[in-house]
Amino acid sequence: MQCLKVFTVLSILLSICLLINAKCVENEKEKNNLECTFDDLKEVNNQRNKDKYRILKIQGLQTKKFDTTLDYPSITRLHITQSRQLEEIEPDVLSNLEALIYLTIDFTKLRIIKEKSFNNLHQLKELNLESNQIKKIERDAFETLSDLIFLDLSHNKLKKLESGIFDNLSNLQKLKLHSNEITQLPTDLLLNLFNLKEFYLSYNKLKTVADDTFKSTPFIQAATYKTSDSPLELIDLSGSNIEKITAKSFLHLPNLKTLDLHQNQIKDIDPKAFVELKNLQTLHLSVNSFGSKINQIDFSNLKKLTKLNLSFCKIKHFDGKTIKALKKLNSFEISFNELKEIPLNMFNYTKHLKELLIAGNQIKLITSSTFDNLKELRTLALDSNQIEDIESGAFLQLKSLIKLNLSRNKLKDIKVGTFDSVHSSGTTSDSVDVTSRLLELNLSFNQISSLNTAAFDPLRNLITLNLVANGIKKIPDNFFRRMTKLQILDLGYNKIKTLPENVFSPLGNSLVELQLSTNEFEYIKAVVFEPLEKLETLNLKKNQLKVLDVETFNLPSLRIVNLHSNRLTYLPPNLLHGDNCIVENFSVYFNRLTFVENAFFENTHLKQFSFGRNPFICKCLDEMINVLKSQRIQYYAQELQGGAPSCVITQNNTCIHDLSNSEEIFKQYNIILQQYPVMCTNPDLC
Repeated sequence: MQCLKVFTVLSILLSICLLINAKCVENEKEKNNLECTFDDLKEVNNQRNKDKYRILKIQGLQTKKFDTTLDYPSITRLHITQSRQLEEIEPDVLSNLEALIYLTIDFTKLRIIKEKSFNNLHQLKELNLESNQIKKIERDAFETLSDLIFLDLSHNKLKKLESGIFDNLSNLQKLKLHSNEITQLPTDLLLNLFNLKEFYLSYNKLKTVADDTFKSTPFIQAATYKTSDSPLELIDLSGSNIEKITAKSFLHLPNLKTLDLHQNQIKDIDPKAFVELKNLQTLHLSVNSFGSKINQIDFSNLKKLTKLNLSFCKIKHFDGKTIKALKKLNSFEISFNELKEIPLNMFNYTKHLKELLIAGNQIKLITSSTFDNLKELRTLALDSNQIEDIESGAFLQLKSLIKLNLSRNKLKDIKVGTFDSVHSSGTTSDSVDVTSRLLELNLSFNQISSLNTAAFDPLRNLITLNLVANGIKKIPDNFFRRMTKLQILDLGYNKIKTLPENVFSPLGNSLVELQLSTNEFEYIKAVVFEPLEKLETLNLKKNQLKVLDVETFNLPSLRIVNLHSNRLTYLPPNLLHGDNCIVENFSVYFNRLTFVENAFFENTHLKQFSFGRNPFICKCLDEMINVLKSQRIQYYAQELQGGAPSCVITQNNTCIHDLSNSEEIFKQYNIILQQYPVMCTNPDLC
């Protein structure tokens, strides 16, 4: 009897182990999906009703060799993943999966793709072998996959590709070989890929694009068989250490639309390198080293080019005639080069530009005629230059401009007329409307310490205004008088101490977000915010606020208030009790509070309250947390666990509501606090 009990226990334990080692779970919503975790391949085929499954996922294999023939005749999708021991898949083990359309084998140690690995998979359309350790592909590995459309071999360790390995993939449309270690391509690699449209070869070790690399594309075959030209539309060779582009690097690609050569080490480009790419629409040449040699390139045949990127190329001078033929260009980026000025002829021929990015150069002056021809321009980035002066009327002809970035320059003032934009008013034949159509204006990190109201008057359509870090001390009473559509205003990191009572009155029906962090406010009257009926977010972080008016946050749309890093010692108990107050997220992180009265949390809309790094009296903190729990207000328990001290113990361990000792308690608390790193668990509130 005892032996029987022992045997029974062992049987149960063995059954549990089998369940752990070979666990399969059906998808609750899709009953034809089966997900299995196996240690041993022998268990793979031991499932019941295998005919009903259409999708099979196998993970966690602990074997080095996949040598068990799968017997799931009806599955259309197979995913073998997260099997870190798997190094080899034997030929024909997948040959019974005749209905398979999608096959993924990823995140294994698979090192070689053998011949006949995919035998009998005649319906396979997509094969994903990314993120393995494949070093070799045998020549006939893909021999039977004539219907394959998508092949991904990226993120492996391929150094060399055998000639002819893709010969039978005549229907392939997308080939991904990026993030390998390929140093050279066979000249006949793409010989029979008659339908290939996208070819990804980025982040390899090519160093050069050999002459006639693409000479064996279907374009040549097309001439033989009198069929259409090659359909190849995209080539990505970015990040491949390429140093030189010759006149024959991109021959025989008449339908190419996108060519990506960014982040290489290109120093030399033959002037005729792109002359045959007559249908090219996007050309990425950024992050290279050819410098001002770009002016020698013949772009005359690229009449369909719409996007050109020349950023980070060490260009010191750019001649507008270089892009004279690019009549359809609508996006041009030449940021982070070494341009000291914008040549007068730079945009004489590109009148249809919609986006122009010239950030990160050494430009000091914007003249009144620099952008005169760009009447269709919508986005202009001039940030991170050394601009000291913008002549009046510089943007006058930019009738379509909606986004302007002038941040991180050396501007000290904005002249009247800077943002004027000429439009016909429609009232009389000679009347002029100078209202700007700008929606976003970024002037942050300049030196505009004084604001000229008249200079900003044309900005009647502005939605976002960023004036961060300018050293502004004062906002004129009527500064926003014309900005009645403004929704987002950032005045952070300035030196503002006070705000006129009616300064935000024009923004009452529009402003949604107001950033006033890192200024010098000690007190702000509630009347200042009173007109802002649409305001949802108010950030007063890192000021010197000591006192709050009871009506400060009594606004009908305000939900988020950030008072992090001020000098508050007391929160009025009825601060959030106003008839219109709906504040949900409230942060007083890193202030000088020793207690918060229980009434503060009653009958409010509060959902989240952040209070860490305040010198709370321990008993008061305990009481406050109990109230937070009873009111179901979320707080961040991490602020109370380890790390910085959470509270101060009084002599009698009682909660004392006495403000007279707040400063002294804070000083003692702060001495200890200096030993701990600042840690805020909710960045949105801190």
